[in-house]
Amino acid sequence: MTGKLNEHPLAELIRETVAEKLSGSLRLEQERIKTAIYFDSGRLIYATSNLRPHKLSESLRRWRVITDAQFASLPEGGKSDAETGRALVEQGVLNRTALDELRARLVADVLRPALLWTEGAWNFDARVRLVEDVRTEIELPELLMEAARRFPVNLAAARFPNLNEKVLPAQGAANNLPLLPTEAFILSRIDMPLRLHELLAISGLSQQETLHACYALALGGLIERDGWPRAFTPDEVAKALATATAAAAAQGTTAAPRVTEAKKAEEAKPAEPEFDEKRELEVLFQRMERATNHYQVLGVTRNADQETLKQTYHGLARRFHPDRFHQDAAVRSRLEDAFARIAQAYETLRDKSSRAAYDLKLRKEQG
Repeated sequence: MTGKLNEHPLAELIRETVAEKLSGSLRLEQERIKTAIYFDSGRLIYATSNLRPHKLSESLRRWRVITDAQFASLPEGGKSDAETGRALVEQGVLNRTALDELRARLVADVLRPALLWTEGAWNFDARVRLVEDVRTEIELPELLMEAARRFPVNLAAARFPNLNEKVLPAQGAANNLPLLPTEAFILSRIDMPLRLHELLAISGLSQQETLHACYALALGGLIERDGWPRAFTPDEVAKALATATAAAAAQGTTAAPRVTEAKKAEEAKPAEPEFDEKRELEVLFQRMERATNHYQVLGVTRNADQETLKQTYHGLARRFHPDRFHQDAAVRSRLEDAFARIAQAYETLRDKSSRAAYDLKLRKEQG
């Protein structure tokens, strides 16, 4: 599960990981800076980087929470944030509640710059777990909205490539998030499912301004999109969930919930996924109903490279070829229709010249 941040920004990767309730490590790399973000069943529980200012001890001294003398008494530079926290609690400098709040502040400081990266690579590994007990609670909606506001306006608008996409009010959304005037205005207009071109027609604002506000509202969970660009394929999600289930079962035989480190995890073979076939079929059929172009039919972004297209198509063929469902005539009939669209989409997009002509056609249709 790898990709580039110019195709899938970190805020969207976090949103998708949370929505799919995945466990594992999301690692980012931009030049010499490396960041690791840990998830447990869809909860973001910690983040760290290789920058010295992001060490817990350095941050506490910078925030003037501890004195230089207390800093000098901590475990030496190479020691972990977990050991730093334990030492401060044992010395009576901090209690557990204060330490947890400071860790949450540190995680937010690690995430804020990474959320604005538009270049770099990412990798998600469901086998890697947080070894030390440094979990914390992060207010994600507000943090993601903040990132969306600071994200370049043109890039935020470009995350809505299809103006036929629908946006709708989110069910059970938090109503205590502070909104900018533009966001509050746009949210007041989305009182029912609307296509983006309909919203643009009634907003009275520029396209970029409207879409930028929609991006913040969607990442904050205040509105829902039916066309989020997906970084993870259904197969990858199923494998990641199966790996988490296997890891939890293995931990059940041990006294402490300690998981193997990255090097050991790389040697381990992930468990084969157990598919909920009925659910997978329903997801496919729903996507076919919503899809308005070949990219949406395949479930890829418009800037997907040829290798991604090939892997996606062959993955769909393995899972959903009509010949696999000969015992159910109704399902087979629906799959034949769906797979005809999938094959047509792939045949169009796999060839560079036909893809270029198709992209030009889409741009003309969208004005």
